[in-house]
Amino acid sequence: MIRKTACVVLAAGNSTRFKKNKLNYEYGGVKLIDLAFSKIPKERFEKIIVVSQYSDILKKATKEGFTAVLNSDPDKGQSHSIQLGLDNALDCTAVMFMVCDQPLLKKESIEKLLDYHSTHKRCIVSLSSGKRDGNPCIFPQGCFNDLMSLEGDCGGKKVIENFKDIYRTVKADDIELTDIDTPEDIEKLIHEENQVR
Repeated sequence: MIRKTACVVLAAGNSTRFKKNKLNYEYGGVKLIDLAFSKIPKERFEKIIVVSQYSDILKKATKEGFTAVLNSDPDKGQSHSIQLGLDNALDCTAVMFMVCDQPLLKKESIEKLLDYHSTHKRCIVSLSSGKRDGNPCIFPQGCFNDLMSLEGDCGGKKVIENFKDIYRTVKADDIELTDIDTPEDIEKLIHEENQVR
């Protein structure tokens, strides 16, 4: 069997604490959504699926050559976006889920994640700094039914709890896994990034 991995980009959140669509907010002069797209090693995936409620994000995804999937009911929570994305990847043997609000995530870290999974195909594999486990996270086909059974605002962590024996992590810098929830988070992250340099 030829093993095929899909990438599902979760870009449908309501950005409640941000007060507007945070994916169009800029970090270092580049929109968060564009930063996220730029980190995807496109050649490593059978398909790239973008799930969003926002028409401009879906148009941008289509322009990139990705599969654009409308989430017309984002209030159903993250589980609904996961299932919409996965429904378009059921012909694949693994799916990597990623979010779009980690502006300092490195493409090289995603490459390392994919490399590790290529030799641990039955495992769930996520990036981790030691302080926190985070996105992106790859789920093998054996977890698809559990992902499709999620409800409400539950994400992959709930599935990981049921498969702890096959859960593995790949090292990333803590700052890479920092996500943005408010405009203040962006200023704080810029400060932290400057200190690391």
